[in-house]
Amino acid sequence: MLSLWYCGIIITDMKHKDKALGYRETLRIDFNDIGSIINDPMDITRRSYLSYLDGDYHDDPEHMAEKYDFLESGRREEIFRTYKERWDKCKVKKQRKSFVSRSFFEFQAFYYGSSYKHMKNCLIDIVGVKKLEELNLELIKDVIDFYHYQENFR
Repeated sequence: MLSLWYCGIIITDMKHKDKALGYRETLRIDFNDIGSIINDPMDITRRSYLSYLDGDYHDDPEHMAEKYDFLESGRREEIFRTYKERWDKCKVKKQRKSFVSRSFFEFQAFYYGSSYKHMKNCLIDIVGVKKLEELNLELIKDVIDFYHYQENFR
């Protein structure tokens, strides 16, 4: 079996699909159609990111409840408040851009079980800076709408 050590993980050659892929390869597959993620506000990646900001993201509720004690600790509300407070401090476009970039990489790191810095480097390598900047602009719009909705209907 051919494997490659890259970006901190072992990537297995695609001839061996029955073997578990490293998260970097999974990330490459998940972000293969970055244009769709950028252009579709209903894309699952964008929806999941907003759910993460809301403190409501959990891929497997039982696992997440066990891992983060969501059900008993009020962690969801704490996550929402933390990100909302960070967002409220963003008064200019540059700050909003930084907030969205940071929180999106945090979400991806959480989802793939990686560190923030490692996830950022991997996504830059896989997707490219230009496409990430395009995605960031769309995510800013999503977050503005999300917090506007939360303020009026939560």
